[in-house]
Amino acid sequence: MRLQPYPEILGFVPNQYDKRRAAHRQILSALPQQLESMKIPIFDAVRESTEFVNASGIGFPLQIYRPAHPANKDFTPIVSNLVNLIKKEN
Repeated sequence: MRLQPYPEILGFVPNQYDKRRAAHRQILSALPQQLESMKIPIFDAVRESTEFVNASGIGFPLQIYRPAHPANKDFTPIVSNLVNLIKKEN
């Protein structure tokens, strides 16, 4: 990228993760070591769900489309981290 200053990467969010798939488990287990070498934090994975597609299809985020869906909880640590970063900046 040619941006100056170079943008800081606040973290990596594995998404569409399906713990039943061996390839997903293998990749997720290898990511922390790879990202650590680049000093990029990694968040917990956001699970795969067809409800993301359903919500997107009607133009809503999952949090509005299905407020009680378990995948909504996957975003809590990400949002908390971003809120803390914003508070530190101000």
